[in-house]
Amino acid sequence: MRTNFLLLAATAVFAGSSSLWAQVDETVSFPREFRKWATVKSVLVGPQSAAFATEGGIHHIYANDKALEGYDTSKFPDVSVIV
Repeated sequence: MRTNFLLLAATAVFAGSSSLWAQVDETVSFPREFRKWATVKSVLVGPQSAAFATEGGIHHIYANDKALEGYDTSKFPDVSVIV
């Protein structure tokens, strides 16, 4: 279960960062009050990482209630949101 969660979280972070590269000039809009959602994980991308130059810093991953259900059941409803 823990391995699946880490794989899913890593995939979400990679997918999110890849889409940001494609939209360099656009403003990203986040769901309202997403910081009140459950914190799924925090990651530090430090100087030892190859991604530090472009993605360095602390990254927090938040999930709404429906996404939390998905982490438990491995089936994410269409209304799941992970930021």
